[in-house]
Amino acid sequence: MNKLAKVCLLPLMALMILLPQDAQAQGVSVIIDDVAQDYSQPPVIKDGSTLVPLRGIFETLGADVNWNQLEQKVTATQDQTTIELVIGSGTATINNQEHQLSVPGQIVNNSTMVPLRFVSEALGAEVSWDQSTKTVNITSSSNDGSSVVTNDDMEIHFLDVGQGDSTLVILPNDKTLLIDAGSRSAGEKIVSYLKKAGITTIDYAVATHPHEDHIGGFIDVFNEFEVKNVLDSGYVHTTLTFENYLDFIYDNDIGFEVAERGATIDLDPGIDITVLTDGADENSIGHAHDFSVSLYIEYNDFSAIFTGDAETELESDMVNHYGDQLNAQIYQVGHHGSNTSSTQLFLDHVQPEIAYFSFGEGNAYGHPHDEVVQRMAAMNIEMYYATQGDLIVTTNGKNYSTNQEPQSIEIDDAKKDADESEEHTGLININTADKELLQEITGVGPAIAKRIIEYRENNGPFERIEQIMNVSGIAEGRFADMKDEITV
Repeated sequence: MNKLAKVCLLPLMALMILLPQDAQAQGVSVIIDDVAQDYSQPPVIKDGSTLVPLRGIFETLGADVNWNQLEQKVTATQDQTTIELVIGSGTATINNQEHQLSVPGQIVNNSTMVPLRFVSEALGAEVSWDQSTKTVNITSSSNDGSSVVTNDDMEIHFLDVGQGDSTLVILPNDKTLLIDAGSRSAGEKIVSYLKKAGITTIDYAVATHPHEDHIGGFIDVFNEFEVKNVLDSGYVHTTLTFENYLDFIYDNDIGFEVAERGATIDLDPGIDITVLTDGADENSIGHAHDFSVSLYIEYNDFSAIFTGDAETELESDMVNHYGDQLNAQIYQVGHHGSNTSSTQLFLDHVQPEIAYFSFGEGNAYGHPHDEVVQRMAAMNIEMYYATQGDLIVTTNGKNYSTNQEPQSIEIDDAKKDADESEEHTGLININTADKELLQEITGVGPAIAKRIIEYRENNGPFERIEQIMNVSGIAEGRFADMKDEITV
């Protein structure tokens, strides 16, 4: 406690010695938004804290009040904030999080009295004390235009789901956002993680795009938790996984939305969640990655960006629309660290401090690709890998911390890795080659290259080069022309 606060409390402490325990705070005025309050029961000082009539303070600050006579409990709600306070208890809750009270609420002269400062600050108001005039000045959030923001943390949980994506965001008011749910085999792990984290409801599930390594686990999540809304890319896929995902949503009347650039997800008044990309419609032409839902989350001075499997073209589109507004401390690396994403142009506008790579150990795609790691190492970006385990980023809107140490990657090592990756046999790996490289194979043009990529994303990596004949447009004759140029 600072000296000024001690000096301010000395007269009150002396008064407490002379007066009864529940002394009336004679001469103390309460002003809310420049209006003096006239209470039927005057304020009371208890242990150096001011108590005022329950309804007088809650309703003046714009909260709806419900009183349970049997439990002696008040429940007050304002926007996204819910306060529960039991008379006589030394604790109260704000959005189900427990807080210690400097003084409990109590009954005085048949009036229910509650702590003035706790209630005011819980509802986002600013409280100040003027010792010279013995006046409590309160400025409500509705009066100064600010939103109700608690002092609680936001958490971003990057889950290790192998070769896939799944990210849990827990907002300061305990609302939740689950971005992707890994593959079908990851569903059990995700459900277990959510339960251990105390999650009972998913307020928004975001399916960035319909590939199995991003939506497969949603069926397990849907079966175990209440899911209120789903944000989808709108891209229609023909797999059984996607059909099961859609069937569950429709059969259980879960809210369903298709991404729209500039739309917001309003879950916590202190957090801005913006959709950066448009979803597909019936007239859309392109690959699922071309419509990957991308989100930007901002909490005061902190921000994070999530792009699913967005590739070069979609990254450029975001840069064209938002420019340096994409700047964020945290970047969930696009497409598992593939060289189809995280272009220098995009990184120059995001300028992340931390990059998180979601990929499986020893995956057949070669993720993360060396050139992406090199690019980030050159920018001194701290890199975290899913193979390290679940990464948790915690922020109060100003500072942030992680539960892990970053990968030890030096720029020289990254360059060496990239150089070594170029010393190949001359064969093209059909599991890792991008669209441009695939077109160097005899008989492969843009259309077939696209089909090869779609096939391996839907069915997993090729185990033998002969399996490429499962791709539409590649029969035995064309395979005979290319077999000496490819490998797996």
